[in-house]
Amino acid sequence: NSLLLQQFCRRFIDEFRGRLQQASGEEFRYLEGISYPGFHIFPSNFSRHAFHFDLNYEYVTWPEPLMLDFSKQGSLTVALEIPSVGAGLFSWPDWDRSVLSPEKAQFYFKNSSLVDGELRPTNPPEETHYQKGHMYSFGPIMHRVWPRNQVTPVELRITLQAHSIWHRDGYWILYW
Repeated sequence: NSLLLQQFCRRFIDEFRGRLQQASGEEFRYLEGISYPGFHIFPSNFSRHAFHFDLNYEYVTWPEPLMLDFSKQGSLTVALEIPSVGAGLFSWPDWDRSVLSPEKAQFYFKNSSLVDGELRPTNPPEETHYQKGHMYSFGPIMHRVWPRNQVTPVELRITLQAHSIWHRDGYWILYW
């Protein structure tokens, strides 16, 4: 947090939160001691992006975990710089981890493949094509960064990344 504030100033962090509130009509807060939203910076020739759910909330030491509703969480991406080949997200909404029954989990496991130690869906993904300056939000779904590569010269894909958890007092907590 101190590095982000040194490099970008408190105004940048607060303006991001304020724009979220204005666009959504919901209240967003930061918690002292919890990481602020941060950045992903990938060179356009990087292609090893893992299939994953955003589970980072499981590794945060929350000050009042009983006040949080972990079934209500989300991820936010703001596209700041897009390579000429484009940037975006592959997602599999039917892999929503929060609603997978043991039977569904077994079905998805049988209808996927394991490659290089990663569980990979075999059904086609939904594609979200990022536009510079736009924000994208999604819930707890299987996703991965577009594997676009082979661009010469190397360009950067830069996004502001945030996650949110619902606080039972009626607001969202923003964090990385």
